[in-house]
Amino acid sequence: MQDPSLLTSPQPKRHIGLSYKWIVVIVAIFGTLMSAVDKTIINIAIPQIQSAFGTDLHSVQWVSTSYLLATGIGIPTTPFFADTLGLKRFYLLSIALFTTTSILCGLSGNLSILILLRFVQGLSEAGLIPMSLAMIFREFPEGERGLASGVFGMPVLLAPVLAPTLGGYLVSAAGWRLIFFVNVPFGIAGILLTLFALREERPPTRPSFDLVGFLLVVTGLVMVLYALSQASVDGWTSLTVLGLLGLGLLLLALFGIVEMRLIGGGKQPLLDIRLFTNAAFSSATGASMPVYFATYGGLLLIPLYLQNLRGLSALSAGLFLLPQGLVMMITLAIGGVLVDRIGGKVVAILGLLCFGFSSWQLSFLTLSTPFWWLEVLLMFRGTAMGLVISPLQVIALSEVHKEQMPLASALSNVVGAVASSLGIAVLATIVQSSTADHARQLAEHALQKLPVKLLQQQASVLAMQDAFVMTTMIVGVALLATLVVREKRPLRRQAVNTTAPDNVESAGEDG
Repeated sequence: MQDPSLLTSPQPKRHIGLSYKWIVVIVAIFGTLMSAVDKTIINIAIPQIQSAFGTDLHSVQWVSTSYLLATGIGIPTTPFFADTLGLKRFYLLSIALFTTTSILCGLSGNLSILILLRFVQGLSEAGLIPMSLAMIFREFPEGERGLASGVFGMPVLLAPVLAPTLGGYLVSAAGWRLIFFVNVPFGIAGILLTLFALREERPPTRPSFDLVGFLLVVTGLVMVLYALSQASVDGWTSLTVLGLLGLGLLLLALFGIVEMRLIGGGKQPLLDIRLFTNAAFSSATGASMPVYFATYGGLLLIPLYLQNLRGLSALSAGLFLLPQGLVMMITLAIGGVLVDRIGGKVVAILGLLCFGFSSWQLSFLTLSTPFWWLEVLLMFRGTAMGLVISPLQVIALSEVHKEQMPLASALSNVVGAVASSLGIAVLATIVQSSTADHARQLAEHALQKLPVKLLQQQASVLAMQDAFVMTTMIVGVALLATLVVREKRPLRRQAVNTTAPDNVESAGEDG
């Protein structure tokens, strides 16, 4: 997309008392709030969906995984559709499709249909958050982006605060189907605000679409994700898993070659992978991958532990998750201010230390872990999620040129969506396969025959310990990656340094 100053579309009426950049933030909040609610509320309902359709964790995890994978697949197409249809029109269509598929998900009659609808819903969500961030970063100067991200994120992070409790209440009172209808009011509000408040932005030239690259990346990602999820059924060394994994990685490598050839020929690629030559973008985006992996995998496991292994109702589990969301919202706001003052790298490292501690301690979960201690650990996780993701996004986009912002935002969010879906698929696979292994070992070594239910519960909690051990290692990788992130010093610190001629050179890069 081109700079808004070059666009010829008519300007909207002046909003008295509020600059347009804050109008953009408000529209973005309502347009993405429903997707944030949907991502969070679904986890509390997974045990009920699993029970309603009589399926295992391997199958039901696709309700979340298909959504996240579709989001990752759809994100690369958003710049093309935004430029072709116009940002306002595309944003409007995305919200409308998301709202419609939410209703249909609530009416679905079997698991296969629900997974398919969730896939479509993920495609519609793909145009919301990346374009929201692109609009916000386009309108705000660099020194205000941390504040803008914090303001944008605070209402969106009401979802982790309210959605689990609301979802738990709805599931307990009326069943899992009603959780999808919660999105409808947000969708209607987003449609109206986009229609009447957002400025249309579209470049005068019609963009081209990289169909070959799209097919390669879609097929490659689906194969890799399916191979990882099938490992719990066929085994990690099976021909199916290794074959699909190898072929998927080959297609992704071909995708990279195709994109580079398009770029070399002066054509528009699906994803501008030249952005990875930007040190700030590549290092911060790379560090965010293990963060997304660990975050979304854990968000799936905790509700399963609370409901299936500790016997809490959906409502009680939702209330139990409330403090985690509150802490996350508070630390996101604090983190946004700190990013502008001391830089995103320091803030992200603090968050990762909290994340690593909580994940390590969760690897010792038992069937009798005190609830107060578990609550403390979840609050550490909430602190981590509030301090890590947003600062890394700010760093990643800090040195991207204004005209490249939509492509950079899209590429960053593709990485996040793919890493999230991989996290859910891999950790669910570990839990399912490890549960069977632990159950067999317990049956063989038990001094006396255990009741089947107790044996299964003990095997499941041991499998969750295995999953959180992996999560801890993944967080360790994220911490090491963040330590080498390239970041410009915050503008306020630069302003101080450049007041004296001798200090001009000290306002360079940090880390």
